[in-house]
Amino acid sequence: MSRIELGDDLIKGSSSGKDNQLLVLDIALNALEMHDETKAKLVKLRYFAGLTGEQAANALGIGVSTADKYWAYAKVWLRSEMKRIDSDSC
Repeated sequence: MSRIELGDDLIKGSSSGKDNQLLVLDIALNALEMHDETKAKLVKLRYFAGLTGEQAANALGIGVSTADKYWAYAKVWLRSEMKRIDSDSC
C-alpha cells in the first residue's frame, strides 16, 4: 500500500480558491472530531503541529501502528468529506 501525504495538495484544486478550501478543511475536521475525536486530534497533531506519526501516537497514548491506521483512515475520510462539502456549496 502506498502512502499519500495529507499536505498542501489537500487544499489545492478548488475553483473557489484556497481560502475557501481552508474553510472546507476546517468544517470537515470539525465533522471528523464529532465522528471520532482521537482521529481528529491525530490530524491536528500531524498536520498542524508537524509531529511525526510516532510523536503523535505518544501524545495520544496509542501505538504507532494504530496511529498509522488512524492517519490513513482520517486522510481518506477528510478528502471524502471535503469533496461532499465542496459539491454541496456549488
